Amino acid sequence: MGQIILIIIVVWILLGGLLDFVALYWPWVIGVIGVIVLFNIYDAIEKRKREAQNKLDREHADQLREVERQSGSFEMERIFNEELFPSLCIIDSNIWMTEEYEVFFAALMAALKRSSKALFLYGPQFDEICNIKKCTAYGEPRNRRARCAISRIEALQNNGLLTIKPIGIESKEGAYADPLIIMLLRTNSRLGNPVTFISNDKELRIRARQILQDEQHGSANYRIYEGDDLIRLCTNYCSHRGILWTQSKISGPV
Repeated sequence: MGQIILIIIVVWILLGGLLDFVALYWPWVIGVIGVIVLFNIYDAIEKRKREAQNKLDREHADQLREVERQSGSFEMERIFNEELFPSLCIIDSNIWMTEEYEVFFAALMAALKRSSKALFLYGPQFDEICNIKKCTAYGEPRNRRARCAISRIEALQNNGLLTIKPIGIESKEGAYADPLIIMLLRTNSRLGNPVTFISNDKELRIRARQILQDEQHGSANYRIYEGDDLIRLCTNYCSHRGILWTQSKISGPV
């Protein structure tokens, strides 16, 4: 009980001293309180300004990224249209049959749709792919790759982006497209049409390049690519366009 009374006395003395101090120095006390209040108001205003500026900075950064994305997309579009899809673009069977090139075919389909163009597939080349599927057992690597190619061809055809000519009721036995592809490239070159050839066959690329050089007398009205040369371009294109792709998975007979 005595401790409680002592505490009350101490508190009373402190409060009395505080009141005396305020009564004596009240202008200073009010000034300090005013400064504190004004500082808090100023800090709140500055905080709101910073938040508003940060929001504007984020919006500006988003706008810049969008401009970069669009400009990058336009540049990718130009490269696709001018270099990959001139008058004639021939994609060799080994490209169609490479399962790891799904990003290439995703970009190919998107670019064809945007440009309202269609790809030409030479009939004997399609027959060659079909014959590989027929002559190999289901589950073998070449059989799987042939079915992968046929699925890609059908996907483009279903979207009105691919034409096969000439084509018969059945695939021709023993079809071999390489010499015919060279002839097709040379014929279009003689007509003055720019051509693009994409192949992983080094020997065939060498033959095609030499024949086109001879036909065009050293001019560069043609493009010859290895499949891997285009993967980075296609990956960037898909990234700019927001195109998703997955590795080809063939789960059943085609």
